Amino acid sequence: MFKKISRTVTVLQTMQWSKTGLYEQITDGLFPPPIKLSKRTNAWLDDEIEAIQTARIAGKSPTVIKALVVKLVASRSKAAAAPAPVDGFPGPAPGIRTVPSLASLLEATKAKEAK
Repeated sequence: MFKKISRTVTVLQTMQWSKTGLYEQITDGLFPPPIKLSKRTNAWLDDEIEAIQTARIAGKSPTVIKALVVKLVASRSKAAAAPAPVDGFPGPAPGIRTVPSLASLLEATKAKEAK
């Protein structure tokens, strides 16, 4: 499943911060660092923005929010390490046979002809 992302302008509007304020929060460890989409384009995961907002609304201390940021950034690494689904499908279910490749079919045909 694809995660929704927001670019810098949207994050600034959502959090009601200036650009300087956003990057101060990142430097202080109170907001996750951006995901680089290109050389000049940054974005953030909407789930992470929501988690930070929820913690702030709940009155969590800066120490708790910093711990949350560390957890959110660590979960990015775990998500990146997971195998990506192909065309929205995670792969064959257990016990389901996959379709052989053309190369393996040709090899099998040549082996039969050689006998």
